[in-house]
Amino acid sequence: MLQFLKNLISPNWFIPHGRGYLWQPGLVSLHIVADALIAIAYYSISLALLYFIHQRQDLPFRRIFFLFGAFIVSCGTTHLMEIWTLWHPAYWLSGAVKVITAIISSYTAVELIRLIPKALAIPSQAQLEATNQKLSQEVIERQQAEAALRHSEARFRSIFEGAGMGIAIVDMEGHVVTTNPALQRMLGCKEDNLPAGYIQEDTTPNEVGWDRYINLLAGKYDYSQMAKRYLGKDGHLIWGRDCYQMEQRYLGKNGQLLWCNITVSQVRDAEGKPQFGIRLVEDITARKKAEAALKQYQEHLEKVVGERTAELTKVNEKLSWQANHDPLTGIANRHEFEQRLQEAVSNTRMQNQEHTLCYLDLDRFKIVNDTCGHVAGDELLRQISSLLQSRVRRTDVLARLGGDEFAVLLYQCPTDEALRVAQSLLETIQEFRFAWQDKTFTVGVSIGVVTFDANSSSLSGVVSAADAACYEAKNRGRNRVYVYQADDQKLAQQHNEVQWLSRLNQAIAQSGSVKLLATPENTLPAKNQFCLYYQPIAPLNAELTTGEHYEVLLRFVDDRGELIPPMAFLPAAERYNLMPAIDRWVIRTFLAMLHQSEIQNLEPQFQNFASYPRGRIRNSFVPGASNVATSPPLTPYILPPSSFPLYTINLSGATVNDDQFIEFLKEQFSVYKIPPQMICFEITETVAIANLSKVSGLIKEVKALGCRFALDDFGSGMSSFAYLKYLPLDYLKIDGSFVKDIANDPIHLALVEAINRVGHVMGLKTIAEFVTNDSILEKVKFLGIDYAQGYVIAKPQPLEFN
Repeated sequence: MLQFLKNLISPNWFIPHGRGYLWQPGLVSLHIVADALIAIAYYSISLALLYFIHQRQDLPFRRIFFLFGAFIVSCGTTHLMEIWTLWHPAYWLSGAVKVITAIISSYTAVELIRLIPKALAIPSQAQLEATNQKLSQEVIERQQAEAALRHSEARFRSIFEGAGMGIAIVDMEGHVVTTNPALQRMLGCKEDNLPAGYIQEDTTPNEVGWDRYINLLAGKYDYSQMAKRYLGKDGHLIWGRDCYQMEQRYLGKNGQLLWCNITVSQVRDAEGKPQFGIRLVEDITARKKAEAALKQYQEHLEKVVGERTAELTKVNEKLSWQANHDPLTGIANRHEFEQRLQEAVSNTRMQNQEHTLCYLDLDRFKIVNDTCGHVAGDELLRQISSLLQSRVRRTDVLARLGGDEFAVLLYQCPTDEALRVAQSLLETIQEFRFAWQDKTFTVGVSIGVVTFDANSSSLSGVVSAADAACYEAKNRGRNRVYVYQADDQKLAQQHNEVQWLSRLNQAIAQSGSVKLLATPENTLPAKNQFCLYYQPIAPLNAELTTGEHYEVLLRFVDDRGELIPPMAFLPAAERYNLMPAIDRWVIRTFLAMLHQSEIQNLEPQFQNFASYPRGRIRNSFVPGASNVATSPPLTPYILPPSSFPLYTINLSGATVNDDQFIEFLKEQFSVYKIPPQMICFEITETVAIANLSKVSGLIKEVKALGCRFALDDFGSGMSSFAYLKYLPLDYLKIDGSFVKDIANDPIHLALVEAINRVGHVMGLKTIAEFVTNDSILEKVKFLGIDYAQGYVIAKPQPLEFN
């Protein structure tokens, strides 16, 4: 088999064509026709391929087509060479052509093999159709996206052009690309003539802010280091600090300066790269003007408040000073003195110190007061105060306790030294001569001295001992110094308080109940040592439509028939807790008298007490009239509720603390059938302050019955009005020590005006006491005070009913 193959390929077996062909014409023609047709077909195929390649410039694998064309041409040439060798046996040429054909064929086969994977990668017809459908869908989606984009652009354009706020699109270099009409109107120019870098025309540029603004637009910040980045739901990066806000001032084309609030936002693409900036410009000129006006107003207000605060501070200092000082003499008042004395008593126990109290009571002061009037008496007290102040140390305390009574607290002063000081004070006053007009007066002083230390019982014990010593000095002939001794305390008390105690007990026993004389003509209470007076309170405002107003006053008649003022016996009554009984006697007696007056004056059809009583005091009054006591009686008639006469009755501090008082009051109104609306109770400011919560509760219970309530001597106890809001009052009586000097003392005038104003703000009616002359009355009217009480209105008169 191997030999056969060797023989088959051996050249010895090949015979040239000229020797191998049977030179038969048919056979030769057959070969010629076949080779010619094959050659023509090969050449035609090559030309067709060349034409096809030329026409399809986008044809892939163009090289392989050229190789196929060369392969087919070489094959056709080989067949032509077969015909040629029939007549011209150029075998070397024919062999060379065949070699070329073999090379081209081999190369083409290799390239075709290498091309097959690429050709296989070309999509098939089905794949191309699927791809075409996908491309068609993408084209549709792209068209929809383009339509949505156009719609979005149109909407943005409408928003951009129709926005009321100025908007500018800025490139990354900070140059304005376009502006909306609002910004153009704001600056007074059009987009095409908008000045370049117009924002830099700010008259007061904020360089730091402007640099940051430009850097933000230009994307010069390294946001990978400076800002946080967040990934949104759509996969886009959300950058922090891509927005910057500042306030700038623009200079418009017309020269108008505009304050604008600028908000710059940086727009980024999906990869986070800055694209352009959007600048929102809001005209805040009106707001800035308002802020400037507000700031100017605030500065003005702060200035006014500062001035008012300074004034109030001065007023508070003045009021604080007046709360602790006697307004007449300028020295400490009773309230301040009692506080200092209390501190001294406490210090003696803690620091084992020894102090001395001197209690002074002027002698013959009443002569000056009665002879020359209260003005002279006040001047005398001022001069005496100056004399006393010059004779005591600065560390000591000199105080006016009231009326013509003074006290001196000598710190760390034993009895012997205090006695020398008291004697010096006595001699100074003895040598003093008081001149008033054409008269000259001498006065004296009775001084009680008591030294107290850690063994002293209490403040009240020290004051009581000093009072007793002063009384003993007066009792021994006046104008002398008496040093308190513990062993004569009972004697001093018996000469003063015990004596009054027995007299008061006797008077209370006589008037234990209101006994009516059973006579048809007169059924008034039986006569006793207590008696009632009244003093009218005149309305100063024509708009006040209430009935007459009176204050019921208490007096004491001694065995000789002399009238004794309440200040002579009330201190002893207060000390021995007799005031609740006295207050009840006043209320019971007055209601009984008022009740009896109603029985006599009511018409028969009204005597069942179902109608309103009318109780009229016999003597009427006219403000400023001198013959008040002789005025004709009023004609009896029935009053409507709004015209009730109002009667004010004083209550003591002990009665305020009496838990049974309300029940007593209800019982009296039930017995005597007097409408509570006719009664007004009155307490002093000192009593109210001493037990504010108790007083407030009493007032509420009394007003629940229908009565009204007044606060007396307001201004003498404290410098603050704060506690007034806790007391449901109806009337505020201004302390007479202020009222009597308002015609001459501007400070007292201001104080009275302040009290009246505060009272009116709190809905209270105000009453001025001690209205003693026409000039004071005019001042009171001018201040707008509602009522006046004093000698210019009417003097106190015995209480009698028609």
